[in-house]
Amino acid sequence: MEEPDFDDLKETIKLAYQELKSSLKKATLLQCFISVSWSKSHRTLVNSEGAYVNYTIPRVGEVAVFTLKRDDGLSLQKFHQREQEGGFELFQAAKFVESIKQQAIELENVLFNGKQADEGVTNIVLSPELTGLVSHESVGHPLEADRVLGREGVQAGESYASAQSIGVQIGAHNLNISDDPTIERSNGYYLIDDEGVPAQKRRLIENGRINEFLLGLEPAAVLGLKSNGSSRCSSYDREPIPRMSNTFFEPGDRTFDELIEEAKEGVYFKSFREWNIDDRRTNQRYVALVAYKIKNGEVSEPLLMPVLEVTTFKLLSSFVGGSKDFELYSGTCGKGDPGQPLPVSMGGPHTLFKGIKVGRR
Repeated sequence: MEEPDFDDLKETIKLAYQELKSSLKKATLLQCFISVSWSKSHRTLVNSEGAYVNYTIPRVGEVAVFTLKRDDGLSLQKFHQREQEGGFELFQAAKFVESIKQQAIELENVLFNGKQADEGVTNIVLSPELTGLVSHESVGHPLEADRVLGREGVQAGESYASAQSIGVQIGAHNLNISDDPTIERSNGYYLIDDEGVPAQKRRLIENGRINEFLLGLEPAAVLGLKSNGSSRCSSYDREPIPRMSNTFFEPGDRTFDELIEEAKEGVYFKSFREWNIDDRRTNQRYVALVAYKIKNGEVSEPLLMPVLEVTTFKLLSSFVGGSKDFELYSGTCGKGDPGQPLPVSMGGPHTLFKGIKVGRR
């Protein structure tokens, strides 16, 4: 397991900043923050159920936040975060620098050349970043068993699901969404949860139906079920509660180009600027950061902040299919009182939805 050379690290961060700044042709770089991190988390678990677990997880991460501004004052901000389990040998300096540079070029293009989106019902393609956000916020959180049972109501919200929702159809018949902590090198990786239960893949949505909840020992007992290894805690003085790990849409059988061609007309949402969702995880709103018009089955000109506002059931029921490609995006999920931030990932393939209303900001 490789540890970082901090002198090399400082040079990489300087280079990323220089490449970002030199790539801009018109925009003013209003603000920039770049960070690379490496850490080790050591945990020991002993409980009255007979579990004894002792392990260390190293994690490498990168963060970049930068804001671009036009002369008229309009600005756009990009937040880039990637984390994964493993040693510092996983960090690729050249790839990190090039990624930041390309994101700056793309954001400047949207800022100066983005057009207003046409308002109305159309087709949309979501990138793995947006697909992951939907899987995390609209499926993962509402299917946490403590939230289903009402305990989270005064802390982080309620759920559209109830104890009787297993088997209920809420999406298209070819829709499958999972949560899997056993994906190696992922940000939400673990093999045994914080109650000593072996980790396993959870098929939250199977063929459009609610298939299982995220379960710990206590809520599983209340529901007459068995824990599926979903309990996690952030510290020794916090109780383990049902949490997500790596939540995602399962990949499909199309290519990205085939999805765009099948959409014909619509909007490709590549990254998001902001999102909102209600307490029951039913109504949601996403404002794109980088988006493109789909015209005659091809990706065309950039769009300036198109808006997707839809219910969970309408969106999931409008699912047509996903691409073969698959990507996970890292994040930090907050939950509980006192709060318990934990590393997670979310993602999936590119996904196509038909008959969705798109607005503009």
